[in-house]
Amino acid sequence: MSSDFLTTLAKADELAYQFLASWKPTNLNDAEEGNDDAVIGCYMQAFDLTKLGTKERRDVVFHLSDYYFKKSLPLIKIIKSYNLPITSKEVKKITDEIVYALDGFMSDERNKAAYIRKKEELITVFKQELTKNGIEVKSCGCYVATAVYGSYDCPQVWVLRRYRDNALSTTLLGRVFIRTYYTVSPTFVKLFGNTAWFNFFWRRMLDKFVKKLHDNGYNDEPYSDVM
Repeated sequence: MSSDFLTTLAKADELAYQFLASWKPTNLNDAEEGNDDAVIGCYMQAFDLTKLGTKERRDVVFHLSDYYFKKSLPLIKIIKSYNLPITSKEVKKITDEIVYALDGFMSDERNKAAYIRKKEELITVFKQELTKNGIEVKSCGCYVATAVYGSYDCPQVWVLRRYRDNALSTTLLGRVFIRTYYTVSPTFVKLFGNTAWFNFFWRRMLDKFVKKLHDNGYNDEPYSDVM
């Protein structure tokens, strides 16, 4: 990397952290506010991303996503003051902001895997911060897959959760499917989840689908939900 690139990136970081030092959020809506256009502009406009090499472009996006992550941390104090479990929808509102820059570049095939890993890392650390502060997170479960595989945290379900967060949730039809699934599947599983035919049928279907997803790059390592 050139020294000019590193110098400009360091200046962008300096401006970002100057803003964070003076930013005092008062509610969860501040996750998407804060008048930080100048900060974002320093990262996104000070560099002509179309002319940067893939590694330099990735570094700019990583630094910007780290800025959004650090911007989210003061909001944990506000969440804690509620003295109530935070819903997955509220967590998603904040994490959407954290991963905004990464999602914008997810079509970059050469860096896609790196962006997905970074996205998972940031969401995992944010949720760890919530846990450290005694904040319970109510998450949305993969009801059918959990019933079939016996656990929400197992390799097959990790693959499916990655597909949900990194593919389905990025399209309108995918989001409609997710909403419909979470409306219908709890009742469906409650009625039929313990029957032999249910487990036999869905196990065969899901095994094939999980294998296809795994072959297409969705890994089966431990995963922390984005949603």
